[in-house]
Amino acid sequence: MDAVLEAREGRWRARQNLVLRFRAPVLTLCLNIPGPDKNPPGAAQALACLWDSLLARYRRAFILYRRARCAPGLVPYLYREQGADADGPFRHLVSPLPALALKRLAVHLETDHPLGRLADADILDAEGRVLSRAAMGLPPRVCFLCPEPAALCRRLERHTPEEVFAFVRVLLEQALNTTPFP
Repeated sequence: MDAVLEAREGRWRARQNLVLRFRAPVLTLCLNIPGPDKNPPGAAQALACLWDSLLARYRRAFILYRRARCAPGLVPYLYREQGADADGPFRHLVSPLPALALKRLAVHLETDHPLGRLADADILDAEGRVLSRAAMGLPPRVCFLCPEPAALCRRLERHTPEEVFAFVRVLLEQALNTTPFP
């Protein structure tokens, strides 16, 4: 677990450095995979599928934003990066879009995509502050297995690790064995 914690700390520093470098919001997409193995079979495919879906929506939002701002020369992103570490695969995108618009796209992905429950999309605003669901007046993420808040189920240990892992394995198998989702 030390390697996972070090990877998370490294990602946090990288995101903060991107904010400082570009003075723009940063979107980071990774996976919400419980347990010590953050790179199980299907993880890379699941992230790629989620990323493609997010980018499709992002491109549409960007076009509308560029038109509204009358800024035909505005580029869709300032920086993109992808990688994998002990905490699993990840993608960073530095965007000219407002942080709130990015958070809306992220929440939509997390709630409406078939693999969205695996998605963990974090947004930093141009000052490096985390934009949370609570700050937007949105409810917390729900549990993998029931409609209760995920944090509450984890804290109360309502579900066994085996039950949670089984659910995650099903989603990862979908990512491995199906055609891409819309």
